[in-house]
Amino acid sequence: MDRLKIIESEELNLLERIIRSLAPEEELKRLWDDYQRCQYAKYVYAIRCAKEHRDSLIEKFILDKEGRYLEIGCGPGVLFEPIAKIIQPKELHAIDYSLEMRRGAEKEAKKLEKIYRTKFFIYDGDLSKSETWHVLWQDDYFDGVISNMFLNYVAGGWEPIIQQEARILKPGGIIYGGPLIDGKFYKKALRHALPEFIRQPIESFRGLKFRKKISKISKRSQELEAKAPVKEELIKYLKELGFTEIETTETYWGLGMTFRARLKPF
Repeated sequence: MDRLKIIESEELNLLERIIRSLAPEEELKRLWDDYQRCQYAKYVYAIRCAKEHRDSLIEKFILDKEGRYLEIGCGPGVLFEPIAKIIQPKELHAIDYSLEMRRGAEKEAKKLEKIYRTKFFIYDGDLSKSETWHVLWQDDYFDGVISNMFLNYVAGGWEPIIQQEARILKPGGIIYGGPLIDGKFYKKALRHALPEFIRQPIESFRGLKFRKKISKISKRSQELEAKAPVKEELIKYLKELGFTEIETTETYWGLGMTFRARLKPF
């Protein structure tokens, strides 16, 4: 490696350390931006276990043509079309604090509004901060709230997120979720997935490069007190907040799950 490249590398490492020390939340946001720039969804969902997890969540969707729905941590809008096609809500509000993710979501929403009856609204906001929820949404506002791969990454832990979801849901409203439920997922999953990678087409191998990126995101999130919910604790907490009709499915070899629950009517 020539001297110039070494200097550039050292400067980049120094810049990264400065960003992390000054604003860890901003550094995490930057990592999510970088993840989207790589068009992760194109490759990750070529991996069977990731696709099965997403499909497990989609299978729980229930038709609600007059509903107003919210997707939190929407990313580039991977779930927009299944939501518009199956739930068919009148409105779908979606939020993500990553600029690159929102750009992808806005592009997807613009395309889908030409095909489906659902009207899309895209927000910028950090949902780890309670004021974001209160500024944007009043009590009993949504008929359903959806999240996938969000609860285990949010700074400050997943419990405040479930609390806010319960607050903004109308009585009888539905919550859908698809979190990882093992904090050491990225260490354990590769052992399970290796035979699949060997059998699957080249897209699966391309997906491997994203493992390091998302592992880094997971590590940074945990430094900000993010944590994966334990299945039993999540179910217990949902019940305490008044949710009933709780349905769950384990995914990722028991390291993840999808669920649907209904907030008890008055």
